[in-house]
Amino acid sequence: MQVSVTGFFATLAAPLAATDAALALNPAAQAELLARLAASDANEAPYAYLYAWDGSGSEVLQVSGYGSTLVLERDQDAAPAAPNPRSFPKGACVDGRVTYAGVKDLICHYDCCAGACPCEAVAAAGMMLPPASVGVAWQGMVVFSGALPMALVVEGLPAWMSVTAGANFVTLAGTPAVAASYLLSVAATNCNGALASQAVTLEVGG
Repeated sequence: MQVSVTGFFATLAAPLAATDAALALNPAAQAELLARLAASDANEAPYAYLYAWDGSGSEVLQVSGYGSTLVLERDQDAAPAAPNPRSFPKGACVDGRVTYAGVKDLICHYDCCAGACPCEAVAAAGMMLPPASVGVAWQGMVVFSGALPMALVVEGLPAWMSVTAGANFVTLAGTPAVAASYLLSVAATNCNGALASQAVTLEVGG
C-alpha cells in the first residue's frame, strides 16, 4: 500500500549510484521516513514515492522500509526515454512531492478499481553487494520491481549464507569461512506469471 509522504524533505547522507538499491538520508529524515512507513496499517508492504533531484537532473524513487534500511525500486519516471536510473551526489535533495508514478499507482490500485489494471511483471531492480572477506560478517541485497506480492527464490546458496525475504527483495547475510568465488541466482515472479532473475557473483577475499 502506498504511504503519503507529502511535505517530506531530506538530503542524501551518501552518494546514490545508478545501481544502488538502498537509500541513505540524513539521520533525522531517515528515522522519520522509516517511522511513517512502519506506522502504516496496510495489509501489503507499505511503500512511498520520493522525488530525488540536484542541479543536473531528477528521478522518482519508490522506497520501502526494511529494519533501518530504505530499500529502493529505481526508474519510476513516466518517460521511458528518461536517462534513469541516475547517480546523485551526497547532499542532493529528496522530497515527497506528488509524482506521476504515485498518482498512477493510486488510480490503478485503489480498492474500488481492484482488478482494473494489469499485473505489472517483475523485473530486476538492482543489487547492493559490498566486498566480502573471510571471517567478517557480510550482508547484501537483491531487489525487484513489479506488482506485489512476489515469490522470491534463491539458488546456489553457500552453507554460511542465510536468506531473509522482504516484499520485493532478499537480504543475503553471513560470515564466510574461506576465500572463494560464489555464483547465486535470485528469481522472482508474481501474478503476471513472468519470471525475472538476477545472477549474483560474490568474491570472498582472504
